[in-house]
Amino acid sequence: MGIESLAKNLIGFKTTTGNVDEAVKCFNFIKKYLKDAGLFFKDYCFNNYHSLLISNTKNFDFDILFNGHIDVVSAKDELFEPKIVGDFLIGRGAIDMKGADSVMIEVIKNYAGDKKIGLLLTSDEEIGGFNGVGEFVKHEKFSSKLIVVPDGGSNYDITVSEKGVLQLHLTIKGKNAHSSTLDEGINAISKAYELFLKIVEKFCKQKSPPIDDNVSINLAFLHSGEIYNQVPDIAKMGLDFRFFKLDPNEIIEYIKSLDPEIKIDIYAKADSFETDVDNPYFLKFLNVVEHKLGKQKMVKTNGASDARFFSQLGLPVAIMNPIGFNFHGDDEKVSIVSLLELKEIYEKLMEEI
Repeated sequence: MGIESLAKNLIGFKTTTGNVDEAVKCFNFIKKYLKDAGLFFKDYCFNNYHSLLISNTKNFDFDILFNGHIDVVSAKDELFEPKIVGDFLIGRGAIDMKGADSVMIEVIKNYAGDKKIGLLLTSDEEIGGFNGVGEFVKHEKFSSKLIVVPDGGSNYDITVSEKGVLQLHLTIKGKNAHSSTLDEGINAISKAYELFLKIVEKFCKQKSPPIDDNVSINLAFLHSGEIYNQVPDIAKMGLDFRFFKLDPNEIIEYIKSLDPEIKIDIYAKADSFETDVDNPYFLKFLNVVEHKLGKQKMVKTNGASDARFFSQLGLPVAIMNPIGFNFHGDDEKVSIVSLLELKEIYEKLMEEI
């Protein structure tokens, strides 16, 4: 079938996060595609999120473990009907990350060497990966000289550090009153927004910090009130924090100090990611990339990925996306040439590892 055709087939599955039926169909398609390749399959399901491990060995002591996800963000129906314009494959998940998934599937399908190779595909990365890679690393005893995750950065940049995430759902209490007697009530919306501004002042040096050690905070939603002539007594606010060097508990404790009555629910909490750039197997990856592309550039990014679950175990992780644009956008696309180059990089890496 080849990478281009395989990627088009994968994009055709509407594997938006939480669409269990489509995820299962997609995984079954992949298993059928690989059925004559002499590979081993192991299915996982944690909290109704499915994952699939493909390997050329029953021994989970890998030389390389590839990792990707098949889930995508929501999109118009036509974005699940991929098209090719010039060098670009366009469709939902083209760059994030069914194009790269297709590369890894083709690589493990055609590998005939003696290295132990695995590919872990999950279906919940877009909502934090806790039920995919997060559960896999808890339940499986495995090792790998190198983890390869083509899901970070852009255009062949090698991501060596990613921000941590803290997503909070806050419930702020006020006091009802008639709109004509404001002094008799406490406006929960105003109280929530004032709280937000104090949090920004405490943790942010700039409102839109560059990629450095600053914290960024997104006011994701603020819900309250139903009628015009009543002071709202309840407000619900969602905050999304991204950081390199910060203890998330410091954020939570500060919010509590501002308002002891506030209700804080943690929607997601994830540590930052940092790989060991001096690891000998990571250095082999750098050498292969430079030999193929004539360059290698290491970067820090604001995004987050499932790579952090592996780095927390002390495993070296190599993150490098192919060339693509408009992640999660209506014109999401990936360069077909770059997918073929990525395949050559992986094939050479398996020789060198």
